[in-house]
Amino acid sequence: RHGNESRGVVLPEEVRRRIDEARRGGTELNLSGFPRGLLDGLDVGAIGAVAEELQDLKHVTELRFANCNLGPERAAILLPALKRFANLTSLDLTGNALGRRGAELLVGVVGYLSMLEWLGLGENSLTGADVAALVLALKACPRLRELFVWGNAVGAAGAAEVAQALREGPALEVLK
Repeated sequence: RHGNESRGVVLPEEVRRRIDEARRGGTELNLSGFPRGLLDGLDVGAIGAVAEELQDLKHVTELRFANCNLGPERAAILLPALKRFANLTSLDLTGNALGRRGAELLVGVVGYLSMLEWLGLGENSLTGADVAALVLALKACPRLRELFVWGNAVGAAGAAEVAQALREGPALEVLK
């Protein structure tokens, strides 16, 4: 890897800097931002390069991708890379417009994240059924204590589905 280049893709300098910092032993990779995260606007090739870079960062315990506006297409590239993070305790995916497809992808990932304690999924265009399916999948995360799903279209019927899923899911201390 040369400079900002990964897989023949030049990553923005700040993205490269933060990845390199985590590579040098940092326990957090924060690509979040407000109003825009550092991955917002990157094409699928650049997201693929970031996913590849994550292979070297299995020691990281906190991943923050808030406000990166991944959407389902780019989430399909990035989320599977999270399966490598067996020691991940905190994952922030707030503000990524994941939608149903992103929720389905995340259901397939959380089973690998048994150390997860905190999960941020606010403002992701999720329905009550999406959140309920995620809560059920989060049974694989016995340490999960805080789940943030605010700003999604859960609705009253969806809230009932989530409540039912919580009877079988993790023992949360905070659900917002």
